[in-house]
Parts: sequence; C-alpha cells; structure tokens
Amino acid sequence: MEKVFEVRGLRYRYPEGREALCGLDLEVFEGEALVILGPNGAGKSTLLLSLAGLLKPEGRILYRGRPLQGLGDPRRLEIGFLFQDPDDQLFSLTVFEDVAFGPRQMGLLEEEVARRVREALDRVGLKGFEERSPHHLSFGEKRRAALATVLSMKPRVLLLDEPTSNLDPRARRQFVELMRGLAETKVLATHDLELAYEVADRVVLLYRGRVVFSGSPEEVLLDEDLLKRYGLEMPLFARLLKGAGDAREDRVACLSP
Repeated sequence: MEKVFEVRGLRYRYPEGREALCGLDLEVFEGEALVILGPNGAGKSTLLLSLAGLLKPEGRILYRGRPLQGLGDPRRLEIGFLFQDPDDQLFSLTVFEDVAFGPRQMGLLEEEVARRVREALDRVGLKGFEERSPHHLSFGEKRRAALATVLSMKPRVLLLDEPTSNLDPRARRQFVELMRGLAETKVLATHDLELAYEVADRVVLLYRGRVVFSGSPEEVLLDEDLLKRYGLEMPLFARLLKGAGDAREDRVACLSP
C-alpha cells in the first residue's frame, strides 16, 4: 500500500517555548481513515498543521515519497485542510462564493468552477444552498459548507481538525455519515472517541508530542488500561461493547466441553 505521508523525527516548539512535537514518527497510507487521539496538549492539531505545510517543524515530512517544496509546490493542492472553526474558512457573502474561491484561485474557467461548486455542495448534503449566507447557517451546516470549500479543490487527502466538535447529535450523525462516504485518504484529529470507532481504519495515540500506540479502533478503544495510561477515559459505548464481548466469551466458555 502506498505511503501518503512518512514523518520522521518531527519536532515543533511554539514561540512561547512549549514543545508540541517531540521527535514524532508516523506513516499514513493511501485510502485509509486515520484517527489521531490524545489528551489536550498532545500535539494533534500541531501535527495536522505540519502535514498541511502551515507550520515548519524540524524533522522530515515526505508526501508520496518526496518532500513538499514550499507553498508553491503544486502537490499542496492535493492536501485539503478543514479547520476546527468553520468561520475560519467561510468569509464570503454567499455559500457559492466561498466554495468557488479555491477553484477560482486555481485559474479554472467559470463553467468548471460552477460545476465543482455544485458537486461539492451535493457531496456534503447542501444542494440548493448556493445563494444562502454562510453566516445564517446552523453550526452543522457551516461545518459542511467549510468541507465543501475543501472538496471543491479535488484534494486526494483530507486533514480534519476536530470535525465533530460543537455539533448537536443530529448534525454529528450527519457528519459521521458524510465521513464514511468520502473515499479520499483522511487524517482526523479529535477528542471524539466514538467518532474514532465509527470511521477509523486505524487509530494513533499521541502523548506529549509522540506516537505511543497505533492499532485498530478495537485495540485502542476497548483497552481501558491503555487509554488511562495516556490521559484518556474509556467512553460509555466502549464499556458496553467490551461488556457485550465479555458476555459472549462467557457464554462460549459455558458451552465448551
């Protein structure tokens, strides 16, 4: 399987002196949904910003086997970033203008721009929202409109920072279903452990700026000792799943000769 990102020895220190990444190593593979978990201050957002080229850490980041060469590298257009706050990506008078901004910056003809806007809004469930004001949308609709601004650029990789934060249950469910339907390689940083179980092919635990564990959602989220060791609590849904699994094992044991 092709490596999309290969990260080695990544270090980043913020101007006030806090070291957010401390020699981090990571690999991301083509087509996978990778969820990054960790307590506050673990380095999740810093890692995503580094992968997007928005920060300049020490160490090595290879994208498809080669380093990205500055902001002018055309391969950067293959990497889409969804910020935690959708208002950071929505600044125009209409949803159409926001979603069209990226394709226009690429120099595309207006006919192609309009086609991409329609396609992106349809993918996120906002067909017909073209003339709506972004500032009059619900928070969940803003989150999906912000994602449409990314999808209109046709990225091959999506980096998503806390994509379900501040969503009500209905909007969260809609966004989870949307995530499941996206075929692009996805790297999500989140505190939402249930999201990790719902969408991840692989889960990575970050702690104090390093990757301390990588495994399947079940290996991470059903291991209470592992979660506690790195500052996380097993969520209720995981306790219920683990309990159901233990009950099944007990029944099988009782039936064994």
